[in-house]
Amino acid sequence: MYVCILSQDGEVMLHRNMQANPDVLLKAIAPYRDDRVIAVECLFTWYWLADLCAQAGRPLVLGHALSLQAIHGGKTKNEKIDSQKIAVLLRGGLLPQAYVSPAAMRATRDLLRRGMFVEPLPEVSRVVFICTPHRGSFVAGRQIIADLTRRFLIQPFALAGVAAEIDRNRDALVPGVVVPSAVDNMSPKHHFILALQEIPVAPSITAHSIIAVEGDGPVEQGDDGVVAYSSAHIDGVESELVVRSSHSTQGRPETIEEVRRILREHVGVR
Repeated sequence: MYVCILSQDGEVMLHRNMQANPDVLLKAIAPYRDDRVIAVECLFTWYWLADLCAQAGRPLVLGHALSLQAIHGGKTKNEKIDSQKIAVLLRGGLLPQAYVSPAAMRATRDLLRRGMFVEPLPEVSRVVFICTPHRGSFVAGRQIIADLTRRFLIQPFALAGVAAEIDRNRDALVPGVVVPSAVDNMSPKHHFILALQEIPVAPSITAHSIIAVEGDGPVEQGDDGVVAYSSAHIDGVESELVVRSSHSTQGRPETIEEVRRILREHVGVR
């Protein structure tokens, strides 16, 4: 990691790369004033530095990563340049700040961030949606079904911890907010599915749809007993196959053959 220390006059007193290690950092900054403020960009590796500053009694300022990116714009950006830029902004009182979450809250914070901010996996280049309820399931939308199912669900340990933390901080939440179950999240009117359906498939990913529709009626008004065609259909896919089937269409010959065709196409076999 690059460390940059400025004097009150803006003179560079230290600017070099060093091992990201608490002992190495403390030794490097030891010759300077004890009240010197430490600043770091809010990326995924700042926890150890926050804990070190708390133990050493040194003030820490966490730079807001997105705002810092906007400040940099299209200019050359690397750790050496970033470290001095952060020091200059901090000295001038212009460093955009992020919240330094306490150590006890970080597991919940990270879990919520992973669940709420979706990012495409770089190793995935093709997906096949089979009866996927992009806009929810009308079965989950029935309140009596949701209430009945919720009685039999046990939250995973991590989510149980989130629920307990929410219960301890009720004043910070909108009244009535609870940790949703999978059934809640599949309701067409739930805020989770309403937000998720607005996120398009990443441009780097080729998508295919296999949609089940029961009966012989119009496809656009049909469903598979669980998911409506209007929920499973999305624009921009490379192919869409409608199979006259119930929701459990994965065992149908037409579905199996379509998946086989897509896989052969993916590996370049005709």
